[in-house]
Amino acid sequence: MVTKLLYFSFSSSFLPLAVQDADGGRARAEARAQELENELKRLRADAERSLRAKDEEIVEIRKKLMSEIDSLTARLQESESRLRNEVEKIKKKMAVTITELEMSLDAANKNNAVLQNTTKVQQQKIQVGSTYYSIQQKKLPFRAEGGLPSVARRHLVF
Repeated sequence: MVTKLLYFSFSSSFLPLAVQDADGGRARAEARAQELENELKRLRADAERSLRAKDEEIVEIRKKLMSEIDSLTARLQESESRLRNEVEKIKKKMAVTITELEMSLDAANKNNAVLQNTTKVQQQKIQVGSTYYSIQQKKLPFRAEGGLPSVARRHLVF
């Protein structure tokens, strides 16, 4: 029993210290938990603030991009319109040029036909003249030097 008494006496003096120590540990743990909760709230608030700022930044970037897209679309449409007008002008000029070239070709073909007819007529005249010259040459006596008589030369004028 003595041991039980010693145990109770030792326990009774140790128990208040253990309770005090436990209460202190619990208070420190609660204070640390409170600090951690406060830190978590602060981090959560910082994260939400940062997310809102990023969301606003994204909205601004989206607005800028949409504005740029609209601007580029308008410029593209203006460029397409200008190019279409230029193409139409070029088509009209080319049509006029083609018409002029066709008219020039027709005139050149007509002139060519006239010149070919003239060439045929001249060839016929040259052939008649050559034939006449050959006949006349055979009729006239030749001189000793081999030239044509003066009479033959006078008749060869066409």
